[in-house]
Amino acid sequence: MCVNISFKTLISDPYFVQMHLKKSKRNSHITAISQPYSNRVVTFTNISRLLEDNSSTTIHYDPFCRLVENDGRWWVAGSCNGLLCLIDWKASQLCLWNPATRTKSEFFYVPMSCHHLKQFSFGFDESNESYKVVKYHIEVEHGNARSVAKVFSLGDKCWRNIRCFPWYYSDDFVIWNSSSITIEQPMILSLDLSTETYTQLLLPRGFHKLPRYQPTLKVLRDNLCIFHDFEGTHFVMWQMKDFGVQESWIQLFKISYNNLSIRKGFNWLGLLPLYLSKNGDTLVLAKGNKACFYNCIDNKVVEIGITNEIYWSNAKNYVESLVPTH
Repeated sequence: MCVNISFKTLISDPYFVQMHLKKSKRNSHITAISQPYSNRVVTFTNISRLLEDNSSTTIHYDPFCRLVENDGRWWVAGSCNGLLCLIDWKASQLCLWNPATRTKSEFFYVPMSCHHLKQFSFGFDESNESYKVVKYHIEVEHGNARSVAKVFSLGDKCWRNIRCFPWYYSDDFVIWNSSSITIEQPMILSLDLSTETYTQLLLPRGFHKLPRYQPTLKVLRDNLCIFHDFEGTHFVMWQMKDFGVQESWIQLFKISYNNLSIRKGFNWLGLLPLYLSKNGDTLVLAKGNKACFYNCIDNKVVEIGITNEIYWSNAKNYVESLVPTH
């Protein structure tokens, strides 16, 4: 951008931006945070480099990779096409930030609520070529709970109400062990950002018994994955190979907590898969404030030797891009 006008024009060209993004998606990165709820530094870790060399190392923070200059309680709500969606809980605002180009959007108002349960998601609406932020929270009135969903589009720059979730939801999944709701057949809801309508996805047929704790969803290698505790002894991971098809669920991992060096009584929700290798034999897991590799071939767990204090549980997938923030 600073070399000459010709270069700046080239990297701003929409065709060049899309070609660059297509190639960039082949390189796996993770964005992680040094501390929760602060004007933190974001770390971009090259996963393939970590897999090749796991020696103890300290990441040197790029001074240009601070979230934003002003003081706030910032949180990375999501990552899509090289853009990070940042939420400031203190000032009830959000912005989009591209760390690669060091540019950010204007600040937009976020309608916050006093309710404890509120979640944000961030994605791209391909039909309208617009980025959208989805906010949902639970309202409880006279003992009755209902979900409220809103969507913000950078196209029209306003918040709109959309149809609520059919059930009482949290983190894209039915709240487990709710005293006010009887769950007969739990399932996953998928929100289409183009039509802003929901699709129901069935759980794996091997899900014979509901786990004690609420499962977790994540996309790894462009496939939907579900993770859950199994009888307090194992961490189980399923992958949906063909989106929307129940028969395409396969069980990839069933890892003993003993192999993960997890003591009895550990909250399994502290386990968060961050990355799955191309051949599917290595899984990178966040384990509390640490991260580790699990190799299914030799059934070994090795802790990642990064000495920085990193908030791994809020790590997001990330690719470098030239996508504009406006």
